[in-house]
Amino acid sequence: MKCQKCGAEIPDNKIYCEKCGSPIQMVPDYNPVDDIRIGEEKKVPIPEKVTETVAEALPSGKRKYILAAVFAAFLGVLIYRTAYRIILEPVQETETEAVVLLEKPTFSLPSGTYSYMPTLTISHSQREEGVIYYTTDGSTPNEDSQIFNGPIKIGEGKTVVRAVFIRSDGMQSEEADGTYQVEFDYPEEPVFSVDSGEYQGSFSVIITAEPDCTIYYTMDGSDPDQNSAVYRSPVVIPSGLTVLRAVSVDEEGGMSGIIEAIYNVHIIKNDDLQPETDCRKDRRKHMFKILEAEQLSANVYKQVILAPRVAKSCEPGQFIIVRVDETGERIPLTICDYDREAGTVTIVFQPIGVSTYKLVALKAGDEIADFVGPLGHPSELVTGDFEEVKKKKVVFIAG
Repeated sequence: MKCQKCGAEIPDNKIYCEKCGSPIQMVPDYNPVDDIRIGEEKKVPIPEKVTETVAEALPSGKRKYILAAVFAAFLGVLIYRTAYRIILEPVQETETEAVVLLEKPTFSLPSGTYSYMPTLTISHSQREEGVIYYTTDGSTPNEDSQIFNGPIKIGEGKTVVRAVFIRSDGMQSEEADGTYQVEFDYPEEPVFSVDSGEYQGSFSVIITAEPDCTIYYTMDGSDPDQNSAVYRSPVVIPSGLTVLRAVSVDEEGGMSGIIEAIYNVHIIKNDDLQPETDCRKDRRKHMFKILEAEQLSANVYKQVILAPRVAKSCEPGQFIIVRVDETGERIPLTICDYDREAGTVTIVFQPIGVSTYKLVALKAGDEIADFVGPLGHPSELVTGDFEEVKKKKVVFIAG
């Protein structure tokens, strides 16, 4: 064997170089990584024979130094092994106990964009055993949030709904959420057939809107809404100042902008017309004055006309012919009531055409050109014995 330091030959019975005094390396260089084992410590035994050989072979003067060197080498090995074990030993992860959550609530509507205001319902399979809490501003729901007790109306714009179910024993569900965007396709504004302005004599305004839209209007300048009058027939503009406003609403509740028109109507008096001939003056003597004019409902009107000759001879079931002015058409109307002493006849009617709308525009004190009657056959109920009539059941049909 050769000395690793000086290269001199070392006899087999020697453990150090006689030339340079270096000890023989009995074991190879230590690699601590090779000896590290997780969870156990590998002991490196020192053979007793080697110890005895080293003790016997060393000179008495150098023996204690050699033994100290060997001891220091093994101490270094132990320190290396301990250090590597600490560094390389894996950290054992402690398992965290998993949190068990209940199933999340169910939304009746999927997230998305809607052209109407949808209604959202939240449910849970264990609904009877707990409470559903929700928010509509995107915040996290908890026991301080709103309690779901009924359908949620999703309004215009973006709405983020988050919900959680908490059982009576404190168990909580996973969170459910939905994002809803409501964008209305608003209908166009209605259109008036007559523009704002000054007019001589009453007239009617036709209001039109897009299909499947309902028109609501007011005549006092207030904003129309779904509680206002519903447009079903032309609107009669009376004398004086009228502020007509209207709005259209589609089937989804989308509302258009408000359209407005202002009408100032002046009633033409007979005195304002051209100078009358003797014939026209004579005809004016026979015009019929309106004593009362009243609107009974949205499209039903009542007028009491001063017509003594008609009132004197009329009977139930008969009718009269009315002509509003000299150029108007003749309108047959049923006699609703009469007063022979006062000389009045009462008519009740619905405006459905130009002439009846002209009649509606007239107020108490105005006059109509013709009021001819009574016409037609009286009702059979007034020609028989009245006591016998009272015993009968009668059905009245009007049209």
